[in-house]
Amino acid sequence: MIFIYFYLYFSYFWCVICNLNISNIYKSLVILLYKMVAPKYRSRSLRRLSVRTPGGKTVTHYKRRNPSPAKCRDCGVVLKGIPRVLPSKMKNLPKTAKRPERPYGGVLCSKCMRGKFKASART
Repeated sequence: MIFIYFYLYFSYFWCVICNLNISNIYKSLVILLYKMVAPKYRSRSLRRLSVRTPGGKTVTHYKRRNPSPAKCRDCGVVLKGIPRVLPSKMKNLPKTAKRPERPYGGVLCSKCMRGKFKASART
């Protein structure tokens, strides 16, 4: 497989050096093989960022997508005070940065928590 890529790449540039006429399909095939990224970067779970380098070229950087924000168990509103990071990054954060320091912190929003306490006090 690698030999085929090398052969196509080498024969294309040989034709360019010798000023031989090449079909557009052959050119596009060689350019596609030359610019193909590694298989680990072809996944759509990675975000594609266009970054301009100091040399003036625009290159593509591949970055992990952020996970969805934490939501309240009862009403589904986005919880405040909980970072949107991957679990592998979350384990390195201090305990106070992972969730709010109150009862049901990280599970219920403050409004639902207050309602739960009021309901328990009434019964």
